[in-house]
Amino acid sequence: MAKQKLSKRQRVWIRKNLKKGLAKGTPPSELIKSLAKRYGIDGESVRWYLKSVTKGTTSKPKRKLSRKKRRRGPSTPNPLVLRAQAAVQEQARRSIALARLTPKYTSLLRLEKKLKSNQVAVNKRNRSIARKLVKTQSQIKSIEAQLKKLM
Repeated sequence: MAKQKLSKRQRVWIRKNLKKGLAKGTPPSELIKSLAKRYGIDGESVRWYLKSVTKGTTSKPKRKLSRKKRRRGPSTPNPLVLRAQAAVQEQARRSIALARLTPKYTSLLRLEKKLKSNQVAVNKRNRSIARKLVKTQSQIKSIEAQLKKLM
């Protein structure tokens, strides 16, 4: 049956105990036997922890960045980048202005449509009134003509 993997906390404790034991001057073989028994693992596993403690760390040391990859201090931005940023900002400003004007524009279009329909209705009414006026004028003229004949 496979043994359970040690938790991170247990591995840290094993390393601490190894460091303390080595500092006290306990022979490594005794440390390996006692820790293997205490944590229920093989002596070989404890030897790996012992190697990591005596050598330093198990991970590879970090390499320094080469001169090319080193970060430089703040430099002047590229003029093309500045132009692109300015263009984007201008486009954003225009789109915000457009968003503000769109509702006003639609309401004015509705009002114009309504006024045009009212204008059509008024023009129809004016034409009908003008026809009635012409008709009434012709009736007045005919009545005047009849009156002149009678006199």
